[in-house]
Amino acid sequence: MTIDRRRLMGIAFTTVTLLAATAGFSVSSGAASDDARAIQAMGLTVFDDDCPPDVRSCGPGGGGPGGGGEVVGGCNPVRTQQAVSREDNPELGGAYSRIAFGSKWVCSSGVTFTSMRLHTEVWDRTPGQRVARLATAPDVHALNLESSAAADLYDVDYYPAAQRAEVVQLVEIDAGAGRYWMCQDNGTLSFLWCTGERTRYLSAVLGFFPFQTNLQNPKLNYVALGDSFASGSGAGNYEVGGGSNCLRSENSYPRVLVASNPGVFNLGRKRAWGSPGFRACHDATIDTVRGSQMVVNFQDTITRDVRLVTLSVGGNDLGYGPKLRNCIENDCSGGPLVTLDETLPVKTRLMQLYRDIRSKMATNGKLVVVTYPRIFPTGVFNPNDCILTAQKVKPAELTRINDAWNLVNLMIATAVSDVGDPNVVLLEVSDAFRGRDMCGPGEQWANGVMAKIDLIPEEVSPFNFKESFHPNDGGHAQEAFMLQQLLRQLGMLP
Repeated sequence: MTIDRRRLMGIAFTTVTLLAATAGFSVSSGAASDDARAIQAMGLTVFDDDCPPDVRSCGPGGGGPGGGGEVVGGCNPVRTQQAVSREDNPELGGAYSRIAFGSKWVCSSGVTFTSMRLHTEVWDRTPGQRVARLATAPDVHALNLESSAAADLYDVDYYPAAQRAEVVQLVEIDAGAGRYWMCQDNGTLSFLWCTGERTRYLSAVLGFFPFQTNLQNPKLNYVALGDSFASGSGAGNYEVGGGSNCLRSENSYPRVLVASNPGVFNLGRKRAWGSPGFRACHDATIDTVRGSQMVVNFQDTITRDVRLVTLSVGGNDLGYGPKLRNCIENDCSGGPLVTLDETLPVKTRLMQLYRDIRSKMATNGKLVVVTYPRIFPTGVFNPNDCILTAQKVKPAELTRINDAWNLVNLMIATAVSDVGDPNVVLLEVSDAFRGRDMCGPGEQWANGVMAKIDLIPEEVSPFNFKESFHPNDGGHAQEAFMLQQLLRQLGMLP
C-alpha cells in the first residue's frame, strides 16, 4: 500500500506554525511497513555554523573562529506517557477509553535554545479512517518539561474511528545565532517531518508509533419518551424512588427491548430519579414530554450521541383518559369522544415535537413514533372473558371508544407522514392485540376495568384507573417484539 503523505503533511502544517517561511522541507522516503502510514524516522542534530568552513576567522561581529559545521549536540524526542484504560459512564455516553499521553524534549548538554515550543497531540491512525486530531495537551516552552493530558474517547462518538492512535510531537525551536539544524535518519520514530533545515529555526512533527485504544462497537444510546403507554402503566413491576408516580415498569416495551438485546441499547444507569434514557411517564402530554422528559436536572436527555428515540404521546392532549373514565362512571354513548377538529391542532404540535427531537439527536438517528394498540374488542365478545368491563361499558359506548381510538391513531400516523423526515418512522401497533385484547378468549394482553385492592376511605371510586385500559406485561412484550422487527428493517439491529 502507498502512503498518503500529502494528507498527513497537510494536517502537520495546519497544526505547526512555521517559524521560517523560506526554509527548506525534508522528508525521509523510508521503506514500506505493516503500518501503511509509517514513514521511516529521521533524527535531529544541531550544528555550529559561526563561520564558513574555509575561513579561520570571521572578523568583527562574526563570532570568532570555528570552522563551521561542527556538531554541537543532538536532541531526543521522548514519549513520557501512553496508557489506556476502559471506563463507563452511561449518563454521559456509555463506555469509553481514557488515554493518558505526554512527551518532552531532551537534548545533550551542549544544546541551548533561544526559544522553543513543544506541543503534544494524539492523532487518529486507524486504517481506513482519515488522520484527525483526537486530543491536545498544553504547550511547554523549555527542555525536560512534560506536555501531557488525558482524553476520554467515547465509543459512541468515535467508533469505528480512533481504534488506533498515536502520540505526536509538534515542536518549534530557535537554536540561536550561528547554529543550524539538520534532520537525519535514526529509525526511532514512526515518522518525522522537518522544515527549516540548514537554518536556526526548526519546525518538526514526529510520531511515536500507533497503539490500540480498545474502543469497541458502542451500545446504541436510546431515550424512551411518552405517556403511560410507553412507561408501562398496567404492566406491573414499577420503579421506586423519584419516578414512582410515573409508573415506569420493568415490563414496559422500552425495558423489554433493551433486555432482549443485551449489549446493544443503552438507556443509562438507574438512579433514584430514574434512568437518563427512560423518561416516559404516566399522564404525559406533548408539553411534559418537551419539558420534564427532554430536560432532566437542567440537562438535555436527547443529545447528538442518542441514535434511537421512541415516543408514544398525543392521547392525553385530547383528554382521552378522563373521557374513558367517564365511560365507566357514566354513559358516554351520546356523542363522539374525539372529533377531527380536535385532532388538527394536536397534530400540528406533534409535528413540531418530532422536528425538535430530531434536531437534538444524532443526524442519522431514528425517532420511532408508536401508535396506541387497540385494547378494546371491536366486535362481539364473551362477557365472561371480561366481566367487570362488560358490566361498565355498553355496546354503544364501545363503538364510541373504538372510533375515538382510531381517530387518535390516524392523527399520529398523518403527523409522521406530513413531517416529511425519513428518520421519523411510524410503528403501527393498532391491531397488535387482535384476539388478545382485554376481552380476548385466551391470553389477554391488555387490562380492562381494574378494581382497587387498597381502597382508602376518602377515595370515591373503587376502580384503579391508572392501570385500567392499558397494555399488560404480555402486551408490552408484543410491542417490544414489533419494535425489534422494525429496528432490524432499519439496520439498527442485526
